[in-house]
Amino acid sequence: MNKILVVGLFNHMAGTEKVVVNYLSMFDEKIAFDVLAYGSHMHYFDDIFKKRNINEIIIPRKRDDYFGYLKALDSVIKLGHYSTVWLNAGNLTNIDSLRIAKKYKVPQRIFHAHNSTYVGDWHDQLLSRIHSVRLSSFATDYWACSKAAGNFFFSGASFIEINNAIDVSEFCFSIKSRRIAREELCVSDNCHLIGTIGRCADEKNHAWLLDFFASYIKDFPNSKLLIIGDGALYEDETSQIEELGIAHSVIRIRKTNDVAKYLSSLDCFLLPSKFEGLPLVLVEAQFNGLPCIVSDCVSRECSISNDCHFLSLDDMSDWAFLCSTLCREDHCLISGERFDISEAAPKVQSLFIK
Repeated sequence: MNKILVVGLFNHMAGTEKVVVNYLSMFDEKIAFDVLAYGSHMHYFDDIFKKRNINEIIIPRKRDDYFGYLKALDSVIKLGHYSTVWLNAGNLTNIDSLRIAKKYKVPQRIFHAHNSTYVGDWHDQLLSRIHSVRLSSFATDYWACSKAAGNFFFSGASFIEINNAIDVSEFCFSIKSRRIAREELCVSDNCHLIGTIGRCADEKNHAWLLDFFASYIKDFPNSKLLIIGDGALYEDETSQIEELGIAHSVIRIRKTNDVAKYLSSLDCFLLPSKFEGLPLVLVEAQFNGLPCIVSDCVSRECSISNDCHFLSLDDMSDWAFLCSTLCREDHCLISGERFDISEAAPKVQSLFIK
């Protein structure tokens, strides 16, 4: 039986975590998975842990107990008898699991890139650049969420593109969900509701979005902005909303387990990110039938509908024109099979060594 250690997931549900959960839920039960957690239990994995009988292994956080972390990680890999270590990451700050896996002769050691540039402060950037030179010594397989991510991380080396796939049926537009969500949000039927979903982090560019909306609402006062996401910049964004005087028209939700419901409530989806790997939420929004306006900093690989538009962040007027004229489709996108988890999972599963 294949035994795989999944590494690199955090204790909050973001895009990378959702992608991995989607795949784990569809893989053959004959494959045994252990998932590494740092510091505490990953509550968002509860359902999939029970459904698939996945074992969670909790080790100390590296920043809290460096030597305890290294000792625990070494022990997990030494005693685990794994056929594969699957490291998921948006940068190269930590490749300890691959280094230790090589030490104990784990035959397959996968680095799975989930971003199209390095994230973090100057220290993280420096570590990533240092480790990029060493990665080929430890990894046997290169995976990437997009061509842009693979080209950035692997510098001309061959890699396999792993689509950020979803359960398509879960994200179909629902008029019932739309009504429920709008009632919950106190949004009328004739209100033009635009929105985004993503962490409150610099790369998601919510500050730009708030500036845009403050201008947009002057011309289209019957509009509201929904932002779903939490993170380090949450309070900064709250202050910006107050300073711009738009608190009465901005709705914020820190966390939700029902993204599909809120997507159905929207009339237009905006993603002004400074960079992305291949944003899962954009795939979800398109399958929901939403017109999407996206920063041209994001790879066009994520365009799977005829209503996904890429614009420069330099001209808010272009964003305003499209935002005011696009109309959502009241049905689910029926193309884009490569992002359908039922199609993608068997192909990915075949890549694990037997």
